[in-house]
Formats: sequence, C-alpha cells, structure tokens
Amino acid sequence: MSAEEGIAVVRRNTEEVQGRGNFEVFEEIFASDFVDHTPQPGGFTPDRDGARNLYRTLRAASPDFHAEIIDIQLSLILTCYRCSSQPFKPKSASLYSFCYC
Repeated sequence: MSAEEGIAVVRRNTEEVQGRGNFEVFEEIFASDFVDHTPQPGGFTPDRDGARNLYRTLRAASPDFHAEIIDIQLSLILTCYRCSSQPFKPKSASLYSFCYC
C-alpha cells in the first residue's frame, strides 16, 4: 500500500465510519485479519470485530460525533492523526490526539 492509499484509508475511516457511522465502509476497508495495536478500554478485542464493536459503542454514546482530520503523517510503522470534536458539547472545543501503530 502506498502512502497515499494509506492516508485515504485513514481519512475514510475517520470521516465515514467514525464521523458518519457508515459501517458499510468499515466492512470495505478493514481486512479480515486486522489487528488493533492500540490498547482500548472496555474489553474490546484487538481484531476486526472488536474495532467494529468499539466504533458502534462510541457512535451510540455520541451519535453527533464529528471528526476533523487536522494532520496525517504516515510511515511504515506509525499512522498519526488528530481529530477535533465536541461529542458532549462542552463550552469550549476539545482536541484529542490519536496515534495508531
């Protein structure tokens, strides 16, 4: 996968799956042997089913969640992006950083 293709996958996951809850895209972009190397709270398994369950849980808790990609840096071992969101409508904008290895 080229750097551009990797960035496109991260963008689609962030905008379409996490941001819009489009799980048809999830099924398209997550490989059947996907392994999540980012520890997740809540007992979600580090595989495709666990990632899907995590995203569904987060969407149910905050259906109006909006992710905006501020920066993406892709290397062979690390993909990082930051999302700004206001899932619980705080008084000021929140900034969360995510790094997926």
